[in-house]
Amino acid sequence: MQASEFEMHARVEDRHWWFCARREIIAAALASCGAQDGSQMLEVGCGTGGNLRYFRRKYRVEGIEVDAGAAALARQLSNCPIHTADILQSEPELSFDPDIVLMADVLEHVDDDRALLQAAFRLVREGGLLAITVPADPALWSAHDVALGHRRRYTQDSLGNLIASIPARVLRMSHFNSLLYPPIRLARILRGRRESNRRHETASDLHDHSKLTNALLYRVFAFERRVLARRDFPFGCSLLTILRKEGA
Repeated sequence: MQASEFEMHARVEDRHWWFCARREIIAAALASCGAQDGSQMLEVGCGTGGNLRYFRRKYRVEGIEVDAGAAALARQLSNCPIHTADILQSEPELSFDPDIVLMADVLEHVDDDRALLQAAFRLVREGGLLAITVPADPALWSAHDVALGHRRRYTQDSLGNLIASIPARVLRMSHFNSLLYPPIRLARILRGRRESNRRHETASDLHDHSKLTNALLYRVFAFERRVLARRDFPFGCSLLTILRKEGA
């Protein structure tokens, strides 16, 4: 990811509708799969620490981040233990055996997503949970993905094939950010037409909105946590899966 995007994340992620609603959706999904208050959560690819600041209300948290600049921001802004490490190279020394490992929009950033998934899975204690979100629907690919350093967007089949490489039981798999999918799809189509005339454009879609617009988008997106308590979405801009580690 570009350094400017990490800086943007640090500025907006505590108030931006997408980050705030995504955290609530992940939290609700974890609770539906038996995660208990006070559990020990490790976030792999914690970025600038916004998720850690949120989840420390419920869990004991630590983070791992491969980018030294982002890790420094995370330490400064979250006041949580942050390990600057590449888990594909070595496992960091943690202060606990994680009950939950979270990877929120991380797998799409690496060439070998299978190896990263397997490395993260090794960090989960037996019987623990691995929570993953990834961007969905290759048709949504745009300069937004390029700016964020994405290698791919996933389908349920491609994510399912990836998960088949680890001894895990799938507790939940669903699309989300589904209610806003139609306008986002339209916006990506229109932006794609503009990009065809401006090949150099590589900025992401993340930016500040007016308070009214941000509040409206947050309410629509966050409402999905109630739907996901009862059913899965068949389409959406993102995918969420919760896995339980079982004996190899």
